[in-house]
Amino acid sequence: METATNSIYGQALDLISLLPLDDQEDLVETVRRRMIEQRRVEIARNAAAALQDIHEGRGSAGTADGFMREFVAEL
Repeated sequence: METATNSIYGQALDLISLLPLDDQEDLVETVRRRMIEQRRVEIARNAAAALQDIHEGRGSAGTADGFMREFVAEL
C-alpha cells in the first residue's frame, strides 16, 4: 500500500527529473544546506535543554572519556 508520503516523494522525484541537470544539482545542494542547518538547530536545542537540566539539578556535566568510563563500568 502506498502512503501519502511515498506518493509525495514520488511526485517530487518526478518533478525534479523535469529540471535541467544544473538545476537538479543546485536543488540537491540547497536541500543539503537546509538539512545541515536543521541539524545545527537541533543540536543547539539539545545543548540548551542539557544545560537547563544541569542548572535544575537533573543532570551533570562531564567529558566523553568520563562518560565512556562510566558506561563500560556498568557493563
